[in-house]
Amino acid sequence: MILAFYTTGALFLGWRPIELIGAEVGYYDFGEQEADNGTKIEGGAVTLAGLLSFELGPVGLYGKAGVADTDFDIRNAAGDDDDSSTDAFGGVGATVDLLDKLYFYGEFVHFDNDAGVDMVGAGLRYHF
Repeated sequence: MILAFYTTGALFLGWRPIELIGAEVGYYDFGEQEADNGTKIEGGAVTLAGLLSFELGPVGLYGKAGVADTDFDIRNAAGDDDDSSTDAFGGVGATVDLLDKLYFYGEFVHFDNDAGVDMVGAGLRYHF
């Protein structure tokens, strides 16, 4: 098992018609990794997910599940390759109210693709 930490970006746009359920479209940047043999892999995913959330005062808990269209660019001495697939993904997270519409969030997300990408993220959310 290899454990590595990288800082990458993600962007989401969601809609919650009622407090309990919602939908979200997003983009996760997996960043670039380099193996010992010089192979470089760079990737990302565009996602569509359903959300189930529970508000417990200033803290909220949520789960998300959906599909991810992942794309990996692979570069090594043998040449360049591209690996794309559409697979399931899901995750769990929590939010904490900072201001009226501003929240801090933390989440764990697993992508069920050939690479089996797991991500832990934190950031700010603004609700319109």
